Amino acid sequence: MAYRWRASAETAGIATLRCRGELASLSLLASGKERDADQITLTAFQHHLLRELHGTPYEPSFGLLEIKERPLVAIVNFLDPKDKSDQVVLALADRCFAAAYFRYQNLA
Repeated sequence: MAYRWRASAETAGIATLRCRGELASLSLLASGKERDADQITLTAFQHHLLRELHGTPYEPSFGLLEIKERPLVAIVNFLDPKDKSDQVVLALADRCFAAAYFRYQNLA
């Protein structure tokens, strides 16, 4: 597994989780502390999803920009690993990182 965090601001960012080189999930974390940073991150996340879903049978129709509740965690899974240990790590990685990140932001 490879987990990559890209902060778009001190209070928001996007994470990418890869399993054996394949994209497993994209996650967005928005703390709600900086409204403009949250919107910029949501827009970037939506554009990133559009690129990832281009040429697939999946319709990228969602309204992330309209979600007002904060803090916000949005996770989109792209992979269903066959290996049981990969399944467990994939199921927990994004949620554990979100919990740690929001604690760091003094929101937990």
